[in-house]
Amino acid sequence: MGRFWQTLVLKRWHPLLAFLPVETVIKARQEEYYQSLREADAKSDCSVFIEFLLSAINESLTEAIQSEEKTTVEVSVKTPDQILAALSVSPDLTLADVAERIGKSLRTVERAVSKLKEEGRLEYQVPKKNGIWVVKKI
Repeated sequence: MGRFWQTLVLKRWHPLLAFLPVETVIKARQEEYYQSLREADAKSDCSVFIEFLLSAINESLTEAIQSEEKTTVEVSVKTPDQILAALSVSPDLTLADVAERIGKSLRTVERAVSKLKEEGRLEYQVPKKNGIWVVKKI
């Protein structure tokens, strides 16, 4: 019942907090939760419990933000940009390596690389041994 009230209070403070997975964090830190309740009861001072809850809320917010950022990045980065980023870091990758690294099919990567080359944004240089990719700044 107490956790229900916590959620209700948080929701009234800011509606988005109603969807914060504080329950999950408390469950994961259940022993610490009960210890803070016992300590607050023994001292007749709820500071320890409040600090625990604020810590749990902070952890929940951090997890939610990181999850949202990861989802946003994964959704918003186009295949050509993923290819250019991978080749900027490791210009000696094969296209098969690039495809594996960005989670796309080899054929998709080949098509995107072909367009990047046509646009002058990517070039393959062949020295005596192994070739490297050169990402052009446009």
